[in-house]
Amino acid sequence: MSEDGKALYVSSMESVYRYSYNPDTATVADKTTLVTGMSHPDGGGHVTRTLLLSKKQPDLLLVSRGSASNIDPTAAQQSSGVSQIRAFNISSPTTPYDYTTDGLLVGWGLRNSVGVAEHPSTGTIWSVENSADNLAINNIDIHEDNPGEELNSHGTLPHPAGSNHGYPTCYTLWNTTLPSALTPLFPNPTIGMQFPLSATTATSITATCGSGNYTPARLTFQAHTAPLDIKFLPSANNTNTEQALITFHGSCPLNPSPFCPLSAVSGALESKVAPELLPSSPNRKLLADIVGQGTATTRQATSSRPSPSRRAQASRWRRRGAGTPRRMCSARRTSGRVRRWGRGVCGRLGLRCRVGREGGCL
Repeated sequence: MSEDGKALYVSSMESVYRYSYNPDTATVADKTTLVTGMSHPDGGGHVTRTLLLSKKQPDLLLVSRGSASNIDPTAAQQSSGVSQIRAFNISSPTTPYDYTTDGLLVGWGLRNSVGVAEHPSTGTIWSVENSADNLAINNIDIHEDNPGEELNSHGTLPHPAGSNHGYPTCYTLWNTTLPSALTPLFPNPTIGMQFPLSATTATSITATCGSGNYTPARLTFQAHTAPLDIKFLPSANNTNTEQALITFHGSCPLNPSPFCPLSAVSGALESKVAPELLPSSPNRKLLADIVGQGTATTRQATSSRPSPSRRAQASRWRRRGAGTPRRMCSARRTSGRVRRWGRGVCGRLGLRCRVGREGGCL
């Protein structure tokens, strides 16, 4: 919706349209095609398009287009228009723009940036990216806990950074505990470092994904949490401390899938100070730890998800028969003639319990 409430912007997987809107009758008219050329050749892939009207540059409409497949090789070419965010001047278009060849490149190498937002004070464009599934490095599976999802920064309009963020060549590390066969390639793994899917030495990883070849994520989220949107809440007294809210829906590669609908990044994103966190609740699990003051290091977003070692131990106990639903969730103790229920397998491991016929730890 336009700032004055008189125009409505919508999209299909192929085109962006503008309708004049009458708020009194809640009706639309006068359809205008603004952007075309966004469909993928086979009609599949990511079919939604995120639209954002800039408040700092009211004539510019940002459009995010995702990849045609999980790992889309065409996204490696800027000329493809795939996995990009572009901005278009909609003040007085005479003919529809072609997404691939027209507009202003805001960022690329972005697999599927579903959420896009403009910082209300500084005008910086931010996006949250859904990264790839079922990845392997040198054919060694890492998909359970990698790659991480991303929060990316794209500079300000009308002169955005236009940076390449790495996809489909480089991905972002979330879990630094990798299979032993990969240890020689990652002697000092850090959350947020970028890596390729094929490498022979640690030096080759740096040569491909480091040394300024690509712009890394400003913040890394737990793998497969699938961020859907980012919104800024206004700051008090124009102090440039707006709080960013990020929604997640979880994704199928994890078992069980993480349920983490709301995360908060508070504090001054632009100056990169550590944030204050929203009060904890079951629906606020990924509370972000933003990058350190004055550094370019990406840190982990905090998560209530247990470590792989504790989850593996719980699974072993479950298979041994110590893990009946009751024993997983609580344990019977005897005090004299009184039977009491204490913490079961899950509780002793510091995990949450799934109650039901199957039982289990989360």
